[in-house]
Amino acid sequence: MRWFYLKNGTQNSEIDRLEAKTPTAVIYFGETRVKEFLAGKGDKQGQDFCKAGLSKNRNKTTIVLTCRGVVWLLQPASEVREEKRRKHENGDPYIPKTMTVKILAKKDSMDVPAVLAGIGANAYLGRGTFREISHWGDIKAIEMVLGRGIPKEHKDEGPEQLLECLSSVELETLVAKLFEAAGCFVAAYRGGTTMAVDVVTHNDTAKSIHLDGITIKPRSRISVQVKGWQSGMTCSDAVDYLIGLDVKIGAKTFGATWLLNQVRQFPDVAKWLHRSLNWLPNDYLKQWKLA
Repeated sequence: MRWFYLKNGTQNSEIDRLEAKTPTAVIYFGETRVKEFLAGKGDKQGQDFCKAGLSKNRNKTTIVLTCRGVVWLLQPASEVREEKRRKHENGDPYIPKTMTVKILAKKDSMDVPAVLAGIGANAYLGRGTFREISHWGDIKAIEMVLGRGIPKEHKDEGPEQLLECLSSVELETLVAKLFEAAGCFVAAYRGGTTMAVDVVTHNDTAKSIHLDGITIKPRSRISVQVKGWQSGMTCSDAVDYLIGLDVKIGAKTFGATWLLNQVRQFPDVAKWLHRSLNWLPNDYLKQWKLA
């Protein structure tokens, strides 16, 4: 199975094609022809789109599209065809490449896991037109919404595979809730005002607060950066600590195992995490001892 993130036309300008009697997915990519894409020429996104429409690939392809607060899950249902040449507003010509799709699910974004609802915030996917999804948190959410369960291709190996099922906002919120439970004051559950800083936690008490390697001294504060998959990222000088999924562990850097161990120390935080991930199978969640 392969999973792709689609924009139907420039910035989903042709989203209404999915509401037609015959739902249709469309890409542009200039005047490159379908036969060229199928021959391995042109942009890889165009190649993947045209190959997805081949009969041998349709049942092995799931397409995600998010627009106007709605999440669409689609499956190719025809080969890719070409429409008449058009021109963009700036005069550049292009040939729309379209294929019929089957609507597997159409959900309000509030009714799907947050990691899936926010998939468009991924910079790599968001800047593309038809890009393959490789994040297993997204993929597990897609498959669970479709009732197909966690894909057999995925092997769960550790806390990283649990916590990747949280959206970036949820992961930051989890860290903030952890510090709150330890006795700190956290004004906001996510950053945005200071570069690299996602959570600022204050100790307003007269005693130090400890979290297995992290100390917040009395009447002081610390800054924390929170990251998902970042391939061995280390803590920058801009923050006091880094907490992430696959970071390089060090004196100022803590990983998924550390985070999950700390969460288990606080029943209310563990319950919050369990509730946030209740879209996952019960048997899967039980192994993490969250409730």
